[in-house]
Amino acid sequence: MNYWLLLIVLFSNLVSIAKAGLTIRDDNNQGFAQMDIYSTNGSFVTDLEIGSNNQPVTLLISDSYADMLVMLPNVTCKSGYQYIFPYVIIDREDFQSETDASDNSNCTGFGVFDPNQSTTFYQHPAKKFFVYNDPDDDTFSFAGVWGQDDIKFNDNFQVFNLTFGVSHVFNQVIGVLGLGPTWLELQSLAGKKEYANLPSLLVQQNITQRNVYSMFMNTEEAKNGTILFGAIDYSKFDFLETRPIDSHLASQWEFGLSSREIWLENYETEEFKRLYDKSMPVQLDYNLPNSELPSNILKSLVQNLGITYDSSALFQEISCDMLDSEDEFIAFKFGLANNSISVPISSLITQEDDKCMLAITTPSDNFPSVTFGLNILKYVYLVYDLERFEISIGLRTFNESAPANISVITKQTSRGPLDSELKRAVSKANNGIHFTSTFAFIVPIVISLLFW
Repeated sequence: MNYWLLLIVLFSNLVSIAKAGLTIRDDNNQGFAQMDIYSTNGSFVTDLEIGSNNQPVTLLISDSYADMLVMLPNVTCKSGYQYIFPYVIIDREDFQSETDASDNSNCTGFGVFDPNQSTTFYQHPAKKFFVYNDPDDDTFSFAGVWGQDDIKFNDNFQVFNLTFGVSHVFNQVIGVLGLGPTWLELQSLAGKKEYANLPSLLVQQNITQRNVYSMFMNTEEAKNGTILFGAIDYSKFDFLETRPIDSHLASQWEFGLSSREIWLENYETEEFKRLYDKSMPVQLDYNLPNSELPSNILKSLVQNLGITYDSSALFQEISCDMLDSEDEFIAFKFGLANNSISVPISSLITQEDDKCMLAITTPSDNFPSVTFGLNILKYVYLVYDLERFEISIGLRTFNESAPANISVITKQTSRGPLDSELKRAVSKANNGIHFTSTFAFIVPIVISLLFW
């Protein structure tokens, strides 16, 4: 009788996982791809290999772009393009007459790609070159051609025939790997047909099941992090709240969400002061070291911390005693639940000699928004759903002794990764068991019990 009870429990757990839209991990076909990222010069990058001869490049990670761009070995490092909005295609002859070939400063230190050395490279037949300027930063410009080739990352993940730009003129020191939605692709912005960028191609080639990826820092030092394409790791957060992509930010080519309230919380005195109680767009930028608050919210925060607000200062000076405070937090609420992204004020303070500054600035433009830079994002677990245009956000937990609890997101996932039932089903089923080869372990037991 006990054997049949065990069978029922095992079967019910497996059914719970299936209903939740998750799959059990399998080493041979795990259903997700992991990409390691790390910080260099204040920006997060990853290492890739391109082509049949595995040419190594290091690329900047960006969720605000959707294209991958690399540089040729003979790239011209160019600066000071005239502002072009947002995307212009010009003939080869016209382009050559507008560039300064004498500018040959080095911008190849993070690797280049030579298509002539790869037998799998395919150049798109279009005879046009592209020139692009970021409307928010006219120093980001490039020109070249579109092509396709295979890429590898983290040693064991390979994607075939990825479309990317190969630039012979570039004015950045590093190429870019865009992970944004395909409507942010340069061709789409120019009114042309979208193509499958890296997150989309992982789905098409059955490496992942959904166009979803999660991103988090590995430690509080935020020197390196992880991107999980097609999966989430439940051991890295306590809760998730899912919000739609903010429509205001979408109009500005940003991939963000909106907070509902902003609070200053003091758990020693049990004082909780609301700094802002209206919807506020929140941008997410791992490559920005410091976060940003609109001036009215920053002023309220500073004054409630007992500091005199200086509107002319880039950073607000603060008492270095705050470095030892473990009780004061700035909290951002996104959903209807009481969950919040609470960040200790002490982690937002930088010290130089005997002077301490609050490492929060105000936006340079007139658009009122909050920007989570790295000093906040290191406390955040993010899930980008590029199919349903949602972002899930949760408070990152740092428990190095906790084993990974990675679950694949499938087409059957009903609401996205925040679904509480989905979390409960997985937590209950896993309950300390490593499911890498669970079926291989359970099936022999079931068969033996049936014929006992």
